Amino acid sequence: MASRLELIENEMGDLQMLVSALSVSASGAGQDLILLRQRLQDDQPAETIEQDVARYTEASRLLQSGTQDAVILKECGLARAELDLLRAVGQGSSTFTEK
Repeated sequence: MASRLELIENEMGDLQMLVSALSVSASGAGQDLILLRQRLQDDQPAETIEQDVARYTEASRLLQSGTQDAVILKECGLARAELDLLRAVGQGSSTFTEK
């Protein structure tokens, strides 16, 4: 019974670390979205927005092809939180498109 309790406590510790890591990642992605919204509200030139869309589209394509994160971060100029967000969003859509 004691060994089972220890096993459960270890699993709880692992889950707590995972929740903490996800929380930090979500917080970083949230900050990136706030900055993006501010840039859009500041009448950011359409050219810059198109460049951002192109970067995210390329990163999404690379994610789908199984490219390593470090390569995507470097080639697309993304922050880790942006890549994590793309990965989470990309499970429903493979690319970003303009409306």
